[in-house]
Amino acid sequence: MKKKIALSLACLGVLSMGLLYRHHLIPTHPSPAQPVAETAKNSDEQDSPVERLLAKTQQTQVWEQALKLNPKDAEAHHQLGLVLVADNQVDQAISHYQQAIALNPPNVSRIYQSWGKALVKQSKTEDAILTFRQGITKGYPEAPKAMQEAEVHFRLGLALEAEGRLPEAIKAYRQAIAVKPDKTIYEHLGNALVKNDQLNEARVAFRKWWSSSLYRQGLDYQLLGDALVRENRLDDALAAYRKWIETDGWNSNKDVAAHRALAGRLSSLKRFDQAKLATRNALDLADISDQSFIAEEFIQLLVHHDQLTEAKTVSLQYFQSDQPFQKIYAKHLIEQSKDLIKANQLDQAIKDCHEAAQILNIAKSPTDKDKGTIADIWSCLGQAHAKQGHLEKALTSFQKEYQLNKYAYYDVAETLIKLQRSEEALAILRKHSGQEVYAYTVLGRFLNADQQPQAAVQYCQKALAIDAQNLAAHHCLAKASGNSQTVEVDPQLFRKRVEAISPKVIQHAYRANRLGNNTIGYTLHQDAIGISPNAVANAQYSRPYLADLNVYQTWGGILFQQGKKEEAIATYHQTLRLLPETAETHTSLGKVLMQQQQYGGAIAAYRRAIQLYPHEAQSYVNLSKALLKVNQTETADLALQQAVQLGWQETASSQDQ
Repeated sequence: MKKKIALSLACLGVLSMGLLYRHHLIPTHPSPAQPVAETAKNSDEQDSPVERLLAKTQQTQVWEQALKLNPKDAEAHHQLGLVLVADNQVDQAISHYQQAIALNPPNVSRIYQSWGKALVKQSKTEDAILTFRQGITKGYPEAPKAMQEAEVHFRLGLALEAEGRLPEAIKAYRQAIAVKPDKTIYEHLGNALVKNDQLNEARVAFRKWWSSSLYRQGLDYQLLGDALVRENRLDDALAAYRKWIETDGWNSNKDVAAHRALAGRLSSLKRFDQAKLATRNALDLADISDQSFIAEEFIQLLVHHDQLTEAKTVSLQYFQSDQPFQKIYAKHLIEQSKDLIKANQLDQAIKDCHEAAQILNIAKSPTDKDKGTIADIWSCLGQAHAKQGHLEKALTSFQKEYQLNKYAYYDVAETLIKLQRSEEALAILRKHSGQEVYAYTVLGRFLNADQQPQAAVQYCQKALAIDAQNLAAHHCLAKASGNSQTVEVDPQLFRKRVEAISPKVIQHAYRANRLGNNTIGYTLHQDAIGISPNAVANAQYSRPYLADLNVYQTWGGILFQQGKKEEAIATYHQTLRLLPETAETHTSLGKVLMQQQQYGGAIAAYRRAIQLYPHEAQSYVNLSKALLKVNQTETADLALQQAVQLGWQETASSQDQ
């Protein structure tokens, strides 16, 4: 896994978004002449091995066995309740939710939420409201009262909508907005209104979705069109897009632009056949002067879905050359190689990178326009060679990337560490960090990751000698020390940093995460509101004001190292309350729960880490160990097989990770 995200609390402010940036080739501005036939969503995608594995872990016997071993495992009660609700055994589920809450776990708000949803399923709406309210006030006592009350009705609306009770859901969303207007609630209200065929009311909700300073003419029609596409009402969506383009005053053929908009939305929803038809319609309607950029979008769409022969034909038809196809195909190969590297299919990844390099002729001096793409080729080659253990080749590739992209210094330094060239790694970290303490801390982290803990401790201590208040350096020392020594840290250091977090930052986190509703809400409603899973996670890192919240993760790691396990669990939950889409925190929580013999809680934590980032081999190893504890041998073997596919090899040191 390429670790270019959030090194630690102190490092977050230093690493730029350039470390996170990667090119995406799905067309960004879509969009078609014949009436578009209403066809069903593409449903030819089979469940992946990872999805099958996770489904097997979410079965009754897993949680029952965990509770047999430890009746005080609150998360096992919670997870068993979720399974029972899905099986329509709601009374039994509520009993387990109540038992979980009686244990007073740190994630009590989430359990109250599950209980409230179960009550909605039983049509006990008033009881559900009281339950949602109790969970919110217990879980988020410092949140403003208006936010708390709005969240009660919002959660009720989500639960009602999930049950198909749209009029009641709409009423609940309106009640939430009456207490505290919120963009996310308007978003759900608008989509629920579309589902209930109240299109004019939906447009009003979408108009209010944006603040007046950000709103532009016709945006409500665009959002209405997007919602209609999700409902597969494509001709109605086209009409909405035409109105959007007309209202917004675009100087273009509104029929062509509307079909492009439709194609783009369909593509984002992975409905390829419909997107292809919409783009073809746009081409047929377009003037000759407009056909070139639409044809480029069409080639991108076709290449992304491996329709290479047709993509080349389109290139020849509209450009009298295969060069547009070749450039788009090269970029597609690069993106494909990134996925192959994550899946540990390294030979094919390298082959794709070399093919892209040949197409783009990277031997010649790149133009400014091509520098980013060529840097990506060297990056992919470096990652693949590094995973194969060919470190000299990896270093050469990263150094060539570095010549085009300064943010590659991070990969160069990490590879130098693996080659036992620590001083060279330190030199490049110093050059780019601007802070000596940062350079020492990152070097310590690299050394520890490379199984050089003694050297890591030395550099972490050097960082602390420069700045004894640096929390990232403290975390670095704690991780490198492991159980070999106790790391003493003044708790006041962390308390002061927590107290210094602005209340606005906390409120921003609540809004971004829907007061803990985030994971559950977004998982349930991804299809409904068209949010990509990565968008939810990445949003946290694109907002610098949320970086300080990682103080809890840092403190949790130190508490765990000091043997203060209950405090560590509470601190990790505080991180997840504010930054729920962090796989590292779920993994850390799973490890401490394993030591507390809360195997159900550990399994749930490892499952979530895998859902958030399914390419980390060690996550499957962790899950396998937890499953063995509850006698799920077959499923544990499946998890281990997945780890091996991702390149994991058992070593003496891997036993304790």
